[in-house]
Amino acid sequence: MIESTLTKSRLTKRLPFIGWLKSYSFKDFNDDLFAGVITAILLVPQGIAYAILAGLPPEFGLYASILPPIAYMLLGTSRTLSVGPVSIAAIMIASALQAPEISALGNPVQSTLILSAASGMIMLLMAVSRMGGLVNFISHPVLTGFTSGASILIIASQLPHLAGLKNPECELNANCYSQYVQGFNSVTLWIAFSFILAHYPAYCIYLFSKYIAHCLPDKNHVNIKSNKVEAS
Repeated sequence: MIESTLTKSRLTKRLPFIGWLKSYSFKDFNDDLFAGVITAILLVPQGIAYAILAGLPPEFGLYASILPPIAYMLLGTSRTLSVGPVSIAAIMIASALQAPEISALGNPVQSTLILSAASGMIMLLMAVSRMGGLVNFISHPVLTGFTSGASILIIASQLPHLAGLKNPECELNANCYSQYVQGFNSVTLWIAFSFILAHYPAYCIYLFSKYIAHCLPDKNHVNIKSNKVEAS
């Protein structure tokens, strides 16, 4: 009896979904189904965009959006962790692929697979060595700066696509950049500006509502003050 209990606990530790599957209800299934549909709607264009950002064919973004969540569903320990392609990983892959010794190989897909396998082995070794606690030594400003820098880098890298241009290869040649800018696609640029202008009023309304909410007095604070006045 004790051996069977130990075996079940070890199996639950290796396959965590067995533990929560015992208390899984039909309501949980409906909630997960609804969340899965919404996540798939958002994840398909997001995965394609991250693959393009990394310099890979778009279908690889879909592969990275489907296979990791399935594996994590069986082996993961968290029911709320988001698993899939992210912008920072796409930037790091693109930076690695642009290295002269890697780009000289001429096969970015194969290079990305090797990089992914090596990264997975390193992360697995760190997990076995219980090195996850090192993240606690990274301060919040460092993480915020890293995230902000990544967002700025993503915006800057997508500006040529916004104007209908290819990625520049001019380095420090000013004449090359002047000729490069003259080749923008006006139709693509007008579509992009129309999209920005369409969302600008909504952003202004959001800022105005936040300002109004900040200016209005707090109801709980007013009630506490009125109670104090009545008590006195």
